[in-house]
Amino acid sequence: MNIPISLSYKYFEETITVKKKVKTLHIRDTLEMYKNIIVPIYGQEHYEDAIISLANKICREKYDKASHDTMPHEDDEIYKF
Repeated sequence: MNIPISLSYKYFEETITVKKKVKTLHIRDTLEMYKNIIVPIYGQEHYEDAIISLANKICREKYDKASHDTMPHEDDEIYKF
């Protein structure tokens, strides 16, 4: 069975829609579809920077839960040059 998924992104007066059929829905399918929308608008570099920033935020929050804020934060002195 193919599962139809569709993502839409409103960009000023334009709506960009990406459709895909998948056998099983995985988050990577959704992320890849968002990438197909975002990269043409903002560029590959900005997309990668955003993904890395989100990943770092998730890691910090996950680590904070486990160790009660012992992981350095980007605003800490360790990151200042």
